[in-house]
Amino acid sequence: MEKNKALNTDFVLTLVALILVFVSVITILGFLFAGKNAVPTSKDVPLDDGRKKGYYTFIIAGLDKVSNNTDVLMLASLDTAKNAINILQIPRDTYVSTDVTGYTSVMRVNAIFAAEYNKARNNNLSVSNAQKRGMEKLSAVLESAFCTEIDDYCLVDISIFRSVVDAVGGVWFDVPEDMFYEDPYQDLYIDLKAGYQLLDGDKAEQLVRFRGYASADIGRVNMRAEFLLAMAQQVKENLNLSSVITIISEMLDKTVSSVGLGDAIKYATAAYRIKMSNINIKTVTGSSVWDAASGHWSAYYYLNKAAALEDINECVNVYRRDISIYEFDEKELFADSSNAEAYAYYNSDLK
Repeated sequence: MEKNKALNTDFVLTLVALILVFVSVITILGFLFAGKNAVPTSKDVPLDDGRKKGYYTFIIAGLDKVSNNTDVLMLASLDTAKNAINILQIPRDTYVSTDVTGYTSVMRVNAIFAAEYNKARNNNLSVSNAQKRGMEKLSAVLESAFCTEIDDYCLVDISIFRSVVDAVGGVWFDVPEDMFYEDPYQDLYIDLKAGYQLLDGDKAEQLVRFRGYASADIGRVNMRAEFLLAMAQQVKENLNLSSVITIISEMLDKTVSSVGLGDAIKYATAAYRIKMSNINIKTVTGSSVWDAASGHWSAYYYLNKAAALEDINECVNVYRRDISIYEFDEKELFADSSNAEAYAYYNSDLK
């Protein structure tokens, strides 16, 4: 059942697809209204506060409407000084401590949003306001643990993925192997043949939902990154007025964001100039851990503190100095002290 649930929800609209589509559409507006040299200004911070100049961070979440979990989750940075975008994927099953989140039933990072959303709805907040509250809570929790600052959030209905692929006429991609899976219960049918081919929205979804790689989840994560880079490149090359109208309509209807139009235009104008070679995607370092007591691999993805800190410093550190090991995850959000093997891995030096 858990496998089927993962297949139903864990396909991706990561920031590469989102920001490059968003960039491509909004940049057109940017050139019309903001001028070709526009860069973000409203969130610029004086250098004397320790932040890098022209460096902006985002949390992007893809929402599963059935469970209300954020089964696609990543942090990203737009570095206008170095003309780079860095994306750090956070696996949906990443362990989080109930003592730190304050939710007794939340032990995976993907459930933090849902817990706060449900709490807000129970207090009679509207759906949109509850979604904002959920994203603000998720941002605050990760901001504190990762010891950085998150400037903006974007919550996305992941069904937009199919629409974007179709709007740009499909994506050419080399499918590495035959892929087949059927699950009538969730109306899921994956049937792809290996080879270089044009994938429409439906076939692209099949590709990124497939989990039967020999290297298991690592294979899926790698495939995700490869496809989205190809998609981003072709979105930039194939954008036209018709696809702009379609994508704008989809994004307005299926996103909840803290980014105002003015900042969106400026972010996009800056990001549009970034070369594909300067877009870096990686997954925060962690692993499943062998549980000697149960004789099974854990159901959680545990972070390794030292290695995850390196990832944060590389990808989303807003400061001009490195975040130290003593500052990082000070409250131990990602540490399971009740599990000896998991806690040892969290504190180990992978080098």
